[in-house]
Amino acid sequence: MSAYATQSTSTNGRQPHRHYQQAQVETASPTRLVVLLYDGAIRFCSRALEAMEAKDLPAQNTNLIKAQKIVGELMASLNKETGGEVAGNLNRVYPYLLEQLVEANLHDRPDIVEGVLALLRDLRESWAEVDRLAAGGQATNNNRDATSAPATLGEQRA
Repeated sequence: MSAYATQSTSTNGRQPHRHYQQAQVETASPTRLVVLLYDGAIRFCSRALEAMEAKDLPAQNTNLIKAQKIVGELMASLNKETGGEVAGNLNRVYPYLLEQLVEANLHDRPDIVEGVLALLRDLRESWAEVDRLAAGGQATNNNRDATSAPATLGEQRA
């Protein structure tokens, strides 16, 4: 029996971690929401890799499809009117990521998923930096190339 099977639920019938996640999303800034989407895509790609190693095709398929849905949401949330060059670049990157995820799933190619993960992690780090700056936080790496992260908050809306 799983340790999670007996997990208590909150008063509204949801599991406590789901309630926390919902509160986190409802109170997050637009840039934080983008970071959370990247976190989800990274998590599902990582799970898909584990499933590929275990030869668990249903889990592989489920997790890669979830990652595809998140990348699709990132693509749909682009603000092409105010996003400028960065939004245009992301509008080319996201379809590429989707194509790669489909290819990896169809042909059982963990190497492709690893490449997608690398891109997602880089993009996530850029958005995390934007989120820190938007929140008034100090950048953790002052030597980072300013062009690697979107320059304005309006470039991706969540």
